Amino acid sequence: MVRSIALAAVALCVWSLPARSLDIAPACAKGLAPVYSEQPKMPRHLHNEFSGEITTYFTVLADGSVYNPIVFSAKWQGVGNAHGQPKGYEDAVIEALSQWRYPKQQQACLHEATVSVRWRG
Repeated sequence: MVRSIALAAVALCVWSLPARSLDIAPACAKGLAPVYSEQPKMPRHLHNEFSGEITTYFTVLADGSVYNPIVFSAKWQGVGNAHGQPKGYEDAVIEALSQWRYPKQQQACLHEATVSVRWRG
């Protein structure tokens, strides 16, 4: 079940690529690391303090930019009095990922990244 969901998430990345990148979108090389990354700017709402990990999928375009990041899964744990689900955290991670840059690629490729979020109140 998880594998089929992962494949569906990857397919979403492929289908949403710009036309110039639709030829073939293989998986990125293992160990691909950003040359520039930005930390998520987490919202600071009362009783909305969480730590956790978010697994994302996105396309690294040939120029190294990130295209169409999506959240595949998220595991959150409340800090202090926090309960329920965090509000705005996944959006903050997606916004930060959109600013990441990778080394130039020969062609667009699909990539998975896990972002850890630690609340520092």
